[in-house]
Amino acid sequence: MQKLGQVGLADAVLDPDGRQRRGLLYLTDADSSFHESLGLKLALIYLSASDILPEAGSNNELRLKQTIFRRFQSLDGGYVRADDGGYQILLNWRGPSGSFATVSLLDVLQDRVSPQLIRDRIVLIGHNAASIKDSVLTPYSVASDRTTPENMTGVEVQANLASQIVSAVLDRRAAIQVWDEWLEWLWILGWATIGAGLSWNLRSVYAIALSGSLTGVGLTAGCYLAILAGWWIPVVPSGMALLVALVAIVAYKINPSAMPINNCSS
Repeated sequence: MQKLGQVGLADAVLDPDGRQRRGLLYLTDADSSFHESLGLKLALIYLSASDILPEAGSNNELRLKQTIFRRFQSLDGGYVRADDGGYQILLNWRGPSGSFATVSLLDVLQDRVSPQLIRDRIVLIGHNAASIKDSVLTPYSVASDRTTPENMTGVEVQANLASQIVSAVLDRRAAIQVWDEWLEWLWILGWATIGAGLSWNLRSVYAIALSGSLTGVGLTAGCYLAILAGWWIPVVPSGMALLVALVAIVAYKINPSAMPINNCSS
């Protein structure tokens, strides 16, 4: 199968919390040979039927038709010095485990599967047995009982990756995008400035706390709406900058040693 180019990588790129938020498109070995992931390979085969072939875009990034798949960088979004080896992209998950139509092998063997279900579609064959230990946590891995998170099988991860690539090219489905690093720093500095301004201009601690809370809610809501639109904006560093600026200015205002002293002489 390897000689026929029918082997793809299924490596999982995990974050420090054990969840997978990035997908691997390909790796390059010591002799500069490319090794594509299974999800990318399946997507390329599917798209080739429409005469859509991979090209090198700007900065040598993967381009398919008009869609450029931006390579993940170690400081993207909320990451700090993350491993960006190989060619990675941020995964735009279809949903939790079970989001794709699934049939059992027994149903296939007994001819209980409608041809319409698989015609003109990418079909992956895999297993979901827990004993195989081929599963990962994802951002959707939150159990209903809050005790045992639900894992996603490796074949579902590759299905998400293939679906993301195909949908981005054919349906223009938005990919998760991030700002340049300088713009993220400007954003964080802006929220620190807002926090300092609120704390400096408001007199009572109650008013400062209320305004700061409402501003924090607005920040969180804005970042949530941004992620729905496909933009990952750093909310935690921005919120921390807002909070630190608020507290720092309040501490400065209530510290007697920081206030000017008028010396009166008789």
